[in-house]
Amino acid sequence: MALSAGYNAVLKLDGSADTLVDISTYLDTAKMNRQVDMHDTSTFGDGYKDSIPGLRGGVIPLTGKFDPTADALFDADVAKTTSRSFEYGPQGSTGGNVKYTGECWVEGYDVDTPVSGEGKFTASLRITGAVTRTTW
Repeated sequence: MALSAGYNAVLKLDGSADTLVDISTYLDTAKMNRQVDMHDTSTFGDGYKDSIPGLRGGVIPLTGKFDPTADALFDADVAKTTSRSFEYGPQGSTGGNVKYTGECWVEGYDVDTPVSGEGKFTASLRITGAVTRTTW
């Protein structure tokens, strides 16, 4: 079993030139939440719930340090009318490590600058279409 620390993670997102930009240096948290809609097919007389799987989807929530470069990327992407490609390597981009690729929309972007702390941002990437699992 290959274990690694979270700081090795890599996330790349299409920039304004439609080329992947490594935004890992701005991030301190990245997750990939994938789920399947479950449809209730229970009928009268059933003693237990019955279900069938439906559509699959997911969200990639991000948090990071506020930086003008990252701000320009996310702020511009909120207004985009085309999806953005992503590459996510939970263990980094060393050959043989898992890599997830797909398309996403920037669903939300928030900037937080508390008086007593560092400037941070949160962003939410909504996955659209299939996610491919390969290796670097």
